[in-house]
Amino acid sequence: MKLYHFPFSPNTVKVMAVMNKLGIKPEEVVLDLTKGETHNPDYKAVNPNALIPTLVDGDFVLWESNAIMLYLAEKHDSDLLPKDLQGRAEVNKWLSWQLAHFGRGIGMAVFERVAPNFIEGYQVDEGALKKGLEMIERFVPVLDAHVADRKFVLGDKPSLADIALAASLIHWRMAKLPLEGYTKMLAWYDRVCQLDYFKDALPQMPAMA
Repeated sequence: MKLYHFPFSPNTVKVMAVMNKLGIKPEEVVLDLTKGETHNPDYKAVNPNALIPTLVDGDFVLWESNAIMLYLAEKHDSDLLPKDLQGRAEVNKWLSWQLAHFGRGIGMAVFERVAPNFIEGYQVDEGALKKGLEMIERFVPVLDAHVADRKFVLGDKPSLADIALAASLIHWRMAKLPLEGYTKMLAWYDRVCQLDYFKDALPQMPAMA
């Protein structure tokens, strides 16, 4: 099993956390996003989107981090994915929400805040930053309220939903996002970060200028 990835990507953290939980040690191919390495023709032959991560399992190629997580959890019958229909639907709901709303807004804001430190000559897109911060203001309260009386997103046990949502937050401090007031969500985030398999997937954060 081979994984193309970039360690600082939240989407990589999602997949690596699941692999850690399942005891999977993939062959790793690191592509530096800050240097445009995903646009290498050889890699685009594997993933024409020029995005990471991409999983190669034998002859099977799979991109999109949430799809990879689901594939691994199902293949290995992991307890990160509930067995009952409604539990699985709940996980899929949160994974869809993470991609479309929560993670998208945070990702936009994080990128515009940190990219100038790592991509030479990058000019901040103020419109994208504004949009990201607006999405944070709209969608972060949803998760904050949801986990106010829950240990994890689905209840007492962590699931793929926790991994995907928590991975979206790994750069929030570095990007100085306005999240300090969401105390319930941050307490939940700290709980996820204490899970060994998630903690071990976190990259060593680089210093910012």
